[in-house]
Amino acid sequence: RLMECWGIRTDPRRVGALEYNVEKEVAENRERMIKAGFMREDGSLDLAEIRLAVEKSFKDRNLGPVPTTDKGCVKSDRETLTKTGNLALVKHAEAGFAQKVKSTFLPIVKKGVTMPVHARYQSMVETGRTSCSKPPLQQIPRSAGRLNVRECFIPREGMAFVAADYDAIEMRTFSQVLLDQVGFSDMAKKFQANPSFDPHTDFAKRLAPGVWSEISDKEKKAYRTRSKACNFGFS
Repeated sequence: RLMECWGIRTDPRRVGALEYNVEKEVAENRERMIKAGFMREDGSLDLAEIRLAVEKSFKDRNLGPVPTTDKGCVKSDRETLTKTGNLALVKHAEAGFAQKVKSTFLPIVKKGVTMPVHARYQSMVETGRTSCSKPPLQQIPRSAGRLNVRECFIPREGMAFVAADYDAIEMRTFSQVLLDQVGFSDMAKKFQANPSFDPHTDFAKRLAPGVWSEISDKEKKAYRTRSKACNFGFS
């Protein structure tokens, strides 16, 4: 309730930089797509031309069957466009995030420059977690570099942001549920043997190719992030 009342502010300098970078990327993508014939002057996409290019790219590069929708239309989603190798389409797929930031998150952080952003929080939801809406501050995307939305938020003067997190709390509690309900859990055994056991890193080592100690920290982080989808999904 106090979080709702106090709200949260944003830094004008960081917001300004974010807006500049977003607008630049969107404009560059628009120019590139129009030049390639995939976008009209009014900004609307020429899906017929895009689908033809996707189909041609898949055939020319021997990428296998052309991806289609349930209705039989050639797909034009981000994953498909990225696979084509067509520079304009690949860049358009990458620019999708910039467009999302522009339409969804930029208005939020711009508002926070002049007045606190007041979101609504709900603690008792079906997932057991909290939810946040109007705006969805708990769904601000992760992004490094020029389009980092999270860095726009700042604490009030004299205050500081504090990050506190239980180590693998979901997997620990799930292990305990298994012990309570079925009397057995391989994961619980690993936690009991090593209180610092990290189930996400453990699974990431199975996902990563080669020797874990030989890949970069950046790659390790990426594989660990992917492993969470598997751990939570399979669990």
